Amino acid sequence: MYNIGRRRDSYEEQVTVFYTNANGAEHFYGSMTWDVLKKQNKELPKKDRNDWVVEIATDDVKSITVILENIMAAGSTAKAKVPLGEIEYCTWQYPGSGN
Repeated sequence: MYNIGRRRDSYEEQVTVFYTNANGAEHFYGSMTWDVLKKQNKELPKKDRNDWVVEIATDDVKSITVILENIMAAGSTAKAKVPLGEIEYCTWQYPGSGN
């Protein structure tokens, strides 16, 4: 997730990630704000400190849910990107195929 941001007294963006496995069980991956990222990524170049790399370490992911929200009362005009990188493992079955 790129450009997670915050402006004092205006907005604070929070990103939350859930995934569902092949059995249909939903799992909470994590939640992130700019305040946490700036501490976690303090060794990175300044332009990369507000980016959150999400790697789900399982091979049975059926779906991913990403929630972008402003956790302050005021509206945010900032933009966040959710680039979906290359899928390295994916299994798909035609609905009703029984396989």
